[in-house]
Amino acid sequence: MAPLHYDVVDVFTTQRYTGNQLAIIHVPRSRSLSKEEKQKIAIEFGYSESVFLAEADDGTASWEINIYTPEGEIPLAGHPVIGTAWLLGQKSSGHLLSQGVLVPEVGETPFTLAWLDRDNCEPRVEMPQTLHKHAASVSVANVINAQADLETYPQSKAERMFPVVSLVKGMTFVLVELDSIEALGNVKGGSAVPQNLLDQGWEPSLMGWYFYYIEIGAPGPIKLHCRMVEKFGEDAATGSAACTLTGYLSQLAKTAGLEAEHFEYIVTQGEHMGRKSTIKTTVSVTASAEITSIVLQGNAVHVMSGILSEDGS
Repeated sequence: MAPLHYDVVDVFTTQRYTGNQLAIIHVPRSRSLSKEEKQKIAIEFGYSESVFLAEADDGTASWEINIYTPEGEIPLAGHPVIGTAWLLGQKSSGHLLSQGVLVPEVGETPFTLAWLDRDNCEPRVEMPQTLHKHAASVSVANVINAQADLETYPQSKAERMFPVVSLVKGMTFVLVELDSIEALGNVKGGSAVPQNLLDQGWEPSLMGWYFYYIEIGAPGPIKLHCRMVEKFGEDAATGSAACTLTGYLSQLAKTAGLEAEHFEYIVTQGEHMGRKSTIKTTVSVTASAEITSIVLQGNAVHVMSGILSEDGS
């Protein structure tokens, strides 16, 4: 029986032991793993996500992947596709890989690799998206009920409602804008999103809070500071949430009359966990505020490799 090799990379960073951790388990063509086996391995690693990377057919640059959290499989996630694309580039031999396709549960996810030098590349992934704002929204009172340390939220905004937005079916976030970096620092991990927020046909879904602060007047790409929390804790870097937020903000900007066709963002996340992450997105929008693409971009760094021990070994 062929052994299962794995790599661990830190994603959305160039500095080891920062960014978001990702385990990538290599599954050769001669092996098959059940969902139960994949789930046990993901629980054992304990990271926010683990990827099971199937060996590509000879002569192709298309790889099937399964993305698992410790709770179950999810259709798509940002740091797993960035980290996996980066590792495939680093392991390419003979010639440097320039492009390929990952195939998670949601479908084909093309990527390109920009080689910074012969030893390091930066992936750009065109994220699948059917960005959808749900009819329900979340009140300030609901936010404070989940995050008691935000009770000093300005009373002038007490009637504000926060949108519930899905990037694709299965990945949904409540987008909560805060008025200062200090308020962002008061957010605590481990708070569940209220139930019954999704439109019909959009369940089930991973649900998270995505708190953010916009740097006002910063030159260049729009700069955001974010934190993603859900019932089990906090995530150091959430590419799918960053794509959801920046897609939504781009639609708002276009609706407000901005003439730009492309909006660039730099999202900083994980600062309050000691695992600073830098996530880049580029959102392309039509004159009618329809999103044509969301490109996710980031770095990664290798941490360790190994072989999974199995029964009888």
